[in-house]
Amino acid sequence: MKIIFLSDIFNQFSENSEAQVILMYAENIFLFIIFSYALFAIITTPIMLFYSAIDNFFKWKKNNSLITNEICCEDTKNHPIYVSKVCNLYKKSLSRFVGNVLGLFTWNVCSLIYILFAFPDFKTGVVNYFIFPFEVIESYTFSNMTGSLYQNSASWFYMLAILGATFVSYQLGKMIAPILFRKKLPDTYKKLSLA
Repeated sequence: MKIIFLSDIFNQFSENSEAQVILMYAENIFLFIIFSYALFAIITTPIMLFYSAIDNFFKWKKNNSLITNEICCEDTKNHPIYVSKVCNLYKKSLSRFVGNVLGLFTWNVCSLIYILFAFPDFKTGVVNYFIFPFEVIESYTFSNMTGSLYQNSASWFYMLAILGATFVSYQLGKMIAPILFRKKLPDTYKKLSLA
């Protein structure tokens, strides 16, 4: 009963020309937000991965020196909660560092493959690769949102594929790091049951 009533309201709403215009604008606003987020992610992913890799490298080194100088010394007594906190920070920063480096590596390799195979020469490929977001913004028309999408559909596909591969490799790096962490630790670290 409620379904029939709701479908009648929707049919009346869709037959009204003002309602159709409102729905069209709502659809365009939704697509604009999605395009904006996608462009933002495409542009900022390598920058954020690079910054985060450097940040996590320094955190990893700091925690490594804490473990080496404070926790693993024979004559010092540290509270078990402090030891656990430092060890967890060490694992977390190492996992993020490996994930960021692997994600950045994947982004660079995938981008290079795209530039080499999708364009006639390297220079044209680099220019088109970095001008893509600006072309999308320039070709954007609010009245023809889907036309703006189809105008650069091949580039959108490759850029989103590069972004997806980067995300997957980042997650794989974060999952692989604890395994490497356990295998590469000296016996002193293993006694702390970090892994």
